[in-house]
Amino acid sequence: MVNKHGGEVDRGWILTSLREVLEAFASIVDPAFDSRRSYADGLDELALDFDNFHSAVVGNLGAEIDLRLRGILQEINDRLSAMSLGGRLFREGLWDVDGCQRDENWIFVGRTARKALLSMGRPPLP
Repeated sequence: MVNKHGGEVDRGWILTSLREVLEAFASIVDPAFDSRRSYADGLDELALDFDNFHSAVVGNLGAEIDLRLRGILQEINDRLSAMSLGGRLFREGLWDVDGCQRDENWIFVGRTARKALLSMGRPPLP
């Protein structure tokens, strides 16, 4: 597959990387999600990676992605944007790892990431 700039697109790497970020977000609300990444490594880094891989999926694989999954990913993107500096939900301490498991915005991101993973075929956890 070739991207719009003429370069090769590594479909598997893009989807695997997106899945790893989603698993890390999902682990905020459900520690049973095993991820190679951890939200404890930095929520801001995960959000930046999500933004990159979300853009790569939509831009390069958009025709292959189920509309429901695209909508779920957009929900995460919209919430993260609103939580970012200058966004309507931003406040001091929002991006601190210590309180994310109790914060309604991070709980939303985690639950929505779990929905995305299920939509991508990740089996539900026991």
